Amino acid sequence: MADKAEKTEKTESKPEGGDGAAKPKGKGKLFIMIGGLLVVEAVAIIGASMLLGGPDHTEASVLEIDPLVAEQEKIVELKVLDSRFPNQKSGVTMVYQTEVYVQSRAKHSEAVKAELEQFAVELRAEIAAIWKTAEPQDFQEPKLETLTRRVEAMLQERFGNDTTDGALCSWPGPFCGGLKIADGRWRMANKS
Repeated sequence: MADKAEKTEKTESKPEGGDGAAKPKGKGKLFIMIGGLLVVEAVAIIGASMLLGGPDHTEASVLEIDPLVAEQEKIVELKVLDSRFPNQKSGVTMVYQTEVYVQSRAKHSEAVKAELEQFAVELRAEIAAIWKTAEPQDFQEPKLETLTRRVEAMLQERFGNDTTDGALCSWPGPFCGGLKIADGRWRMANKS
């Protein structure tokens, strides 16, 4: 009878659903299968890259450039103007010393110079109008982005873009520093 009592105590102490000390086997098998799949995939990728790899031997060739062509492709800067332009938008007359350049390939520089000389007064008037209508904060920008865009758009209409098939110019942007007129005297107001 003692055996029967021990068996009933063991059955009562077991939780429902089976042995309490048993571990789930599904998750361990899943991790082992995923790890094995990753190893097989890595071996397959490395093997494929070795089989389909590049050429066995490559050689660098020396690029020979004709000196005349290289000279024609050089970039040269041409001055559009160097002048002073006033701006009264802030209520005080500010005069800005301004330089504007275009960059052109050497092969186009003579054509650009000729056009700059031919339309020098017209270009000066258009740039002066840009300076007169500019807002005071436009002159405070570190790289004068707003003024550069406006001058660039005006020059682009006239000269076109610098592309490999022969258009003429690109624009590094205007350079300017301002002078304030107060009491009939010039005072330095902005250095850029």
